[in-house]
Amino acid sequence: MVLLPGEYERLGRDTAAAAGYFSNFVFWRESGYFAPVASARPLTHLWSLAVEEQFYLLYPWLLIAAFRRRITPAG
Repeated sequence: MVLLPGEYERLGRDTAAAAGYFSNFVFWRESGYFAPVASARPLTHLWSLAVEEQFYLLYPWLLIAAFRRRITPAG
């Protein structure tokens, strides 16, 4: 498959975003998840993986913070 230089640059940015688990923010900012133009991007399907990883990384910390807040006596 042959891509134009601008498409290779976008593919590189999408790959870096997917590796850092923030591709959902990149796709949302640039074109939207379900926009017709998004179907031409080969890594668009990775947005759901980024959401899942963000959930598994952030949710335990939110639970810990909420638990600690409840336990601490109001002083």
